[in-house]
Amino acid sequence: MSPSVPKCPNIFSDSNVPKNSITILRHILFRQLGYNLGGLQPDDDLLLLDDKIDWMIIIDEIEREFGCRIPRSEVHDATATFNLFVDVIRMTNSQKTIAK
Repeated sequence: MSPSVPKCPNIFSDSNVPKNSITILRHILFRQLGYNLGGLQPDDDLLLLDDKIDWMIIIDEIEREFGCRIPRSEVHDATATFNLFVDVIRMTNSQKTIAK
């Protein structure tokens, strides 16, 4: 039996990011990292979890899933917070809404 994605309060409930997007993002991170991220806060630096993690694989998966572009410079500057990924998804959703 595979482990389930950890449940945690939806810190982004008042944002314009769909709840399922947050769930998908958490699932990608949980599956790729193998860590229980139930206590994850928006400004937690994910790069500190493990220095052996290949973030480019994770970033590529997030970009494919959400049709977005994550600035490599921000990830290389060791500022890969959960909130960074959420902000990119939020901007992508906003641009898709404007384009409609």
